[in-house]
Amino acid sequence: MQLNTGDNVQWASAAGVKQGVITKFYLDLAADDKMHPWICIEFDVTKDGSVKATATFEASHSNLIMMQVAKIQHKNG
Repeated sequence: MQLNTGDNVQWASAAGVKQGVITKFYLDLAADDKMHPWICIEFDVTKDGSVKATATFEASHSNLIMMQVAKIQHKNG
């Protein structure tokens, strides 16, 4: 699966299934002291979209599968 900035995605988290928009990718050190890809996803905290948050997590292929990241159609209101 190819993911790009601006894609609408959903993923499984401890707080349930979330949906948001990819805002950026970057490379940075992880706990193993090696460079890893990271992904930032902005999502609505409130149903009306007035409060937003950003989730950032390591974006290796295995982690994206574990978190069940998938592209979705743009969510409606």
